[in-house]
Amino acid sequence: MAVLDLRRKIRTDVDRTNLYRVGHFVDWFGMGHGLTRPSGPYELRQTAALRSVGPAIADCRWYRLSNQDKDSRICWSRAMGLPLLIATPDGRVQWRVLEADSRPATSETFQIHDEGFARNNANADINTD
Repeated sequence: MAVLDLRRKIRTDVDRTNLYRVGHFVDWFGMGHGLTRPSGPYELRQTAALRSVGPAIADCRWYRLSNQDKDSRICWSRAMGLPLLIATPDGRVQWRVLEADSRPATSETFQIHDEGFARNNANADINTD
């Protein structure tokens, strides 16, 4: 995995084995959605919209996710197959999609443009631990 910090112009490379070693379990779902599935027992129920966070960028259905001692409100877009907004019950936004594009991705989308970036090989650091 290559992570680009666009603001500080740093590229960090780390492989899946080393992500597992540090306790970060990455799968295709997580990479595709930017989120992880709940671990342990959880309850997901449809709920009323959380008006205090403002509107989402598209139509969505609101859900309450209760997982152990955590509680979240999720605005899920069925059409896009992703959460457009996630907030705490008191309205603190944790995740918000600001823009979405449904056009097919071109091969250019997956090319890394890291000219002028400092390179950080996290594998070298993790392997010595």
